[in-house]
Amino acid sequence: MLDYNLQLKQLNNYLLHPAIFIGGSMSSGTSLVRSILDVHPSVKCGPETKFINILLDYLKRIYTKDRESLIFMKAAGIKNQTLDKSIGLAVYYVMLMNVERNVERLCNKETSNRRHIEFFKNVFPYSKFILVIRDGREVAFSLMKRSGGRVTFKRYFGILKEWNYDNLDSYNQCVRAGKDFCMIVRYESLVTAPETEIRKMINFLGVEWNERVLNHEKYVNSDVKMSETEWSRAGTRRYHQFQPKSSQKIQETNNQISKNVLITNRDDLLTKVSLFLTFLSFGFTTWSVKKFIVIDFDLRKKNLIMNKKHILLSYRFLLNDFF
Repeated sequence: MLDYNLQLKQLNNYLLHPAIFIGGSMSSGTSLVRSILDVHPSVKCGPETKFINILLDYLKRIYTKDRESLIFMKAAGIKNQTLDKSIGLAVYYVMLMNVERNVERLCNKETSNRRHIEFFKNVFPYSKFILVIRDGREVAFSLMKRSGGRVTFKRYFGILKEWNYDNLDSYNQCVRAGKDFCMIVRYESLVTAPETEIRKMINFLGVEWNERVLNHEKYVNSDVKMSETEWSRAGTRRYHQFQPKSSQKIQETNNQISKNVLITNRDDLLTKVSLFLTFLSFGFTTWSVKKFIVIDFDLRKKNLIMNKKHILLSYRFLLNDFF
């Protein structure tokens, strides 16, 4: 006979097992963090699956768009908690099958995990989440370089807008989840002071220190297994050297795309204001805030005083100094 309470307890115990989730915008350094943790004896992530986020995106669509299915399921007595835990068990099973070995801490890295931080907190309460954030200008430059094609303002600005939306959403989720559950790792800090930042991660995760994490590139294709379809394969090989030339290259790109660019509508200007404030809040800029104050705005109402003088001042600052 099936013991209902025993079965339910056993299933819930899987969700109480402390796992590790890694997320961040594309080209932000999530693969680097994954490869570092993958060589730790107590942690195993395995290749990126994409399937986990198909499940999570499907659940999110049910809650936000597929109201008919949600009403039908609730009428059948299926609560939101039941849906969440069902998807959570599927996530756990995929993570387990992805590593195929005994391990103390299961780990999953998907860039899209950034969209589901609060889900992970609710369903896997004893787990940890690492949110990787990288300067949006570096991200835009990296993505354009990878995908090829012409470097244009439209592409560059489009990537920055997506970066802005992604990071504001994931950052707010991380803050709401709490510092005991979610840790923010800045890519720039990780590559310039690796041991310091890795020690912070290890302490946050609650696993013992192991010197292997400082030499993870030696274990690629042995302990660090990659899927043939993973886009960030190069990111797991070694630490990217964060050189001063990098900023110079980005400035050259900025100069190239900002030539002859005009702000023609208020939405463009509002987006650039939002981008600037995001960069400022993440500590990615040292530009003078005094220059920015010449713009009269009210972010709560998303309203700018659009007289000609302010448009010109805003354009000159946001395009030439900011971008």
